[in-house]
Amino acid sequence: MPDDHSPLDIFEGWSLYDCVVNNNYMLHEELIEAVAPHAARYGEPLRVLDLGCGDGYMAAGVLKGANVESYRGVDLSESGLKRAAERLAPIAARVEVHEGSIRAAVRESIEPPPNFLLASFSLHHYRVTELGPLIADCQRLIAAGGLFVWIDARRGHGESREEYLRRFHEVLLPTWSELSEDQMQEVRQHMNDEDFPASDDEKLALAKSAGFDEPDVLYADDYFSAHLFRKTGTNSLPTA
Repeated sequence: MPDDHSPLDIFEGWSLYDCVVNNNYMLHEELIEAVAPHAARYGEPLRVLDLGCGDGYMAAGVLKGANVESYRGVDLSESGLKRAAERLAPIAARVEVHEGSIRAAVRESIEPPPNFLLASFSLHHYRVTELGPLIADCQRLIAAGGLFVWIDARRGHGESREEYLRRFHEVLLPTWSELSEDQMQEVRQHMNDEDFPASDDEKLALAKSAGFDEPDVLYADDYFSAHLFRKTGTNSLPTA
């Protein structure tokens, strides 16, 4: 994914994005419902790093019932970050948003380290060959015992990118009935230029290679999935 612009540039004025979310075309509600209980049950206050946070919609839903000590959102969209900061303010005790790339964010040293990494519909903008170092950096960055939640588009087993895009354009996109034809064409062009979704097999192999434990599959259908990966160990932060 180019690091000089945001994939959210497609949502100029946010009307297209809001239409997709408000009509639940990408199953945001089902994905939130699948992930939120795991955030709520985590055994200590969450220090969240949201990679490619956009406007914070997914994070706000996932974290609504959790004890959130801090939230740090990273994205290349200035307008998205502003919306994220406003949306997370009632949920997290401390909110920071930073304009920058996911690549740069996972290479930083954050103290205390985050114990909840969220990547929601953001990593599919990287080619699979680029994801290995990025997922390894996620594993290094997260605190021992922490959780990495990866919500994203998914290619089918053995399906090529071209086959996935054709299937999405011909089968799923026509059901997004509230979009105008111009908006549908924007989505097609955006996906053709920017989207490189991994298969679930590839995601699991990347995470295993990086050192994460075997995942919990929280949600999966023909187009989207959510996985929860754990980093072995217990948090060794000193107590006050």
